[in-house]
Amino acid sequence: MSEFVTLRRIGQIRFKALADNHFLRGYNFEDTYAEMSITYADICPEKNTLPRIYGLAGKILPYIMDDRSISLTRLQNLHGYFRKAIKFAIENDLKMHQLSQRWILHQLSEHNLYKRIEACGELAHFLGAHKKLDISEL
Repeated sequence: MSEFVTLRRIGQIRFKALADNHFLRGYNFEDTYAEMSITYADICPEKNTLPRIYGLAGKILPYIMDDRSISLTRLQNLHGYFRKAIKFAIENDLKMHQLSQRWILHQLSEHNLYKRIEACGELAHFLGAHKKLDISEL
């Protein structure tokens, strides 16, 4: 029976997903709690549960949004948490990774996705036009 998820666990997963969604859209935990209490009424988690869901990620997100090239050491000095804990929160809770000294979202925006698709199409056309027909020339 351990392969099945209990109903209590499903509720926790649903509330965490809703809180994560609101958090990534920029809502604070009071607004999220107000909406959850209206939507879920009697089964809504307590108000002090939401800050635990947000945890460290909620504290460091404003700093990252203000300065995308902020370092882990600077965040460590601001909050007093270990660098590994901060990096874990950024990568797993905020779904960001560091690329060339800047924190960016893992997911592409629609504009960036279309630009990549267009570039791949142009590259495929270019490679198709310049492929070598004779293997002995390789």
